[in-house]
Amino acid sequence: ISDILADNNARLTEFGSNSALKIANQTVSVKTGTTNDFRDNWTFGYTPDFVVGTWVGNNDNTPMNNLASGITGAAPIWSSIFRSLIKDKKDEPWIKPENVISMEVDAVSGLKPGAYTDKRRFEYFVKGSEPTKEDDMHRKVKVCKDGKLATPACEASGEIEEKVYTILYDDFVKNACERCPPDDGSSIYTSLQGGG
Repeated sequence: ISDILADNNARLTEFGSNSALKIANQTVSVKTGTTNDFRDNWTFGYTPDFVVGTWVGNNDNTPMNNLASGITGAAPIWSSIFRSLIKDKKDEPWIKPENVISMEVDAVSGLKPGAYTDKRRFEYFVKGSEPTKEDDMHRKVKVCKDGKLATPACEASGEIEEKVYTILYDDFVKNACERCPPDDGSSIYTSLQGGG
């Protein structure tokens, strides 16, 4: 949890790359929060040596009328205090517990990287819970030169090529191909099971 809360990349979409939650050259875990009706907003952040929590709200518990959120209200105050606390301190990255391992996984499936994995990421797992299955969501699919899934006629003519596609799984649909070419009426599931 501390590693997730210290990951600036994990909060880019919501807060941007240079929000008040980022403290340069320091590993700081931080979480914001805003209650219903904008009555309260919070920012809590910590390192192995310090914990700082800030609150912004009205003393009479009335809403702040959307004027402040955790990032615009409490975070700048928290950031100012925390920067002051650790300005002369050496960075203290979190120490991974002995029963936790880090391993590279396929960025889409979360499984061990497979033959066609193109994007990877590192994840933490409690020992014994790490994935043992290799990624099978990325598969080579036979495609006719006209851009459609290969048919027996197309294969017989030699007018085929192989491309890697992401195959999504669903308990109801079984297989569905993300951005696969059309298959002229037969189901993608059948086409992939048969030859791709």
